[in-house]
Amino acid sequence: MKNYFKTLFSLLIILSLSATLLCCANSSDNNNDRTSGSENEVSEPQTTATAPEVTTATAAPVVTEIPGGDLPVLGGVMGKAEHTDYKEGEEVALSVNLLLPYAEIPDNEAVQQKVTQKLEAINDEIRSSVENISRNYINDLKNGVTHISTPSLSVSFTLCYFTEKAMSIAISMTETNSFSDTFRSCRYYNFELDSYGADITFDTLFSDRLNDNRDKITELITEKADGCGGLYPEYRTIIAENASECFYISGESVYFRFDPYVLAPGSRGYITFELKFCDISPYLSEYGRDLLDLK
Repeated sequence: MKNYFKTLFSLLIILSLSATLLCCANSSDNNNDRTSGSENEVSEPQTTATAPEVTTATAAPVVTEIPGGDLPVLGGVMGKAEHTDYKEGEEVALSVNLLLPYAEIPDNEAVQQKVTQKLEAINDEIRSSVENISRNYINDLKNGVTHISTPSLSVSFTLCYFTEKAMSIAISMTETNSFSDTFRSCRYYNFELDSYGADITFDTLFSDRLNDNRDKITELITEKADGCGGLYPEYRTIIAENASECFYISGESVYFRFDPYVLAPGSRGYITFELKFCDISPYLSEYGRDLLDLK
C-alpha cells in the first residue's frame, strides 16, 4: 500500500510539471507572434509625406548668329536674364525667356548715362512687344483654343558695334507656337552716343543737303541679291521697301539682314548682305563719315 501511494504521488508531480511547462511554451509562442510580425498580425498602414516638386525654368534664350556681330561685350554692356510665365487661369499661355542688355560703366558716368537711357528705352519697347504677343495666346485660351504644347518666346541680344560715338545692337526673337511652329525675327537699333541716343537712320547715313545716295545703296544690295537665286520674284521691290529697317553696323561694314519669309521662303532663314565701309564710303553723308571715323 505504501508503494501504491508513493507511485501515485510521483505521477501527480510529473503531471503538474508537464502542465507548467506547457503553459510556458504557449506564452512564449504568443510573445513571438507579437514581436515577429506573423501573418496573423494586423498592422497599421504607413504613409510618407512627399513635398511637392518645385521646378525652375532653365531654358536658355535662343541666340541667333549675327554675321559680323562677334564683338565682345565691351564697356560694361551686359545681359540680364528674366523668365516669365503668362497664364490664363492655371494654364501657361506663353513661357518667356528674356536676355536684355543693360549698362554698368562705373569708370565713365557720362557714357553710362547715355547708354543706360537708350538701353532702357529699347528694353521697354521689347517688353511691350512681349506683352502684346502674350495677349494673343491668352485670348486663344479664353476662346477655347487647345494648346498641343506650351508656346514659348525667347529674346536675346547681340552687341554689334560700340565706340565712343555710336552703338549698334541686334535683338533676336524666337517664337514657338502651340503647334511647335517656330518663327524668327530680328530688330536692329543703331544710335549715337554724343546726343543721348539719337537714332542713326538709313537717311542720315546716306543722304544730306548736298547728296542723296540712298538709291545707290539700295542698288548695291540688289546687285548682291541678283546672284542669290531662290528669292521671291519681287525681291527688288522688297529690298527697296525694307532696307532702311533692317541694317546694323559691325566691324568695318554695314549689314542688311532680312528676316525669314521676307525675301525668300522660310527655309532660307535670314538673308544678309554686307557692304564694307571702303565700298560705301563715297556714298556716306558727311555725318556718316564722321560717325564711322572715315574722314
